[in-house]
Amino acid sequence: MPTSPAPINLIQFKITCNDDDKDWIDEYDTKINSNKFLVVIASHGFTQPVYTVTAPWITPMPDIFAYSSNGTWKLRADYVGFSTDDALPKGVWTLNLLVFDRAYAKEFNSVQTVNTTGIGAAPAPLIQ
Repeated sequence: MPTSPAPINLIQFKITCNDDDKDWIDEYDTKINSNKFLVVIASHGFTQPVYTVTAPWITPMPDIFAYSSNGTWKLRADYVGFSTDDALPKGVWTLNLLVFDRAYAKEFNSVQTVNTTGIGAAPAPLIQ
């Protein structure tokens, strides 16, 4: 039986939103040590349809990210500017995280830019 953690793990979180904010998670603490591990959101899902009353032809894009704060990884997820139907129950986000042991992966401190075809540059953390 191995005595050390695997270099990469897949961990799934299912997070139920609260009554007031049926479609977003403000700050969810994963309790994953950010000094020992790197976290990347591999995939996501949301249980409720989202809509807007001002422009129904717009496809909502989720704003989902993981960030380090106070030594642990936190999660945030939202459909900014959109909401769920009040008649439906609270939404549940499913977030699948890739968790890399820092002994096997390196996070570069410098921000690399990616050409986003005329709409500006997007920061992208690199993992080696």
